Amino acid sequence: HPRVVLAWRENELDQMVCKVRDCFGRSAGDSVDAMTGERTDLCFARRKEGAAGKHNKARLNVVRLAMRLRAASQRPQHWAHALENAGIGAPIVNATYEQLAEFEHKRSALPFAITNFRRLAAALGFHV
Repeated sequence: HPRVVLAWRENELDQMVCKVRDCFGRSAGDSVDAMTGERTDLCFARRKEGAAGKHNKARLNVVRLAMRLRAASQRPQHWAHALENAGIGAPIVNATYEQLAEFEHKRSALPFAITNFRRLAAALGFHV
């Protein structure tokens, strides 16, 4: 019997910006050099480029932005239904990236993150 954990990023706009900067969302916008505004092919390599990667920005296609954000916000429910329809069953536990990583930006969130990591590990069969 498979165990499924469903995890996603709650901040859909932030995720979209990352996808565009990494060149995974070409129809959502373009990865551009912040200094020139010109399209760049630095893409995913920007993560390894240090200072050069910091000049990489996303120019979003604003005409489709609201539609894309609305669709993205419904993805977790879509994934859960797809799992059930495939006969796998509902996810045994759900989590968001923000629930797991917020402690990196806010120290007071560490106990909450630990609780969520333990919940995920236990759901997958690990003894915590």
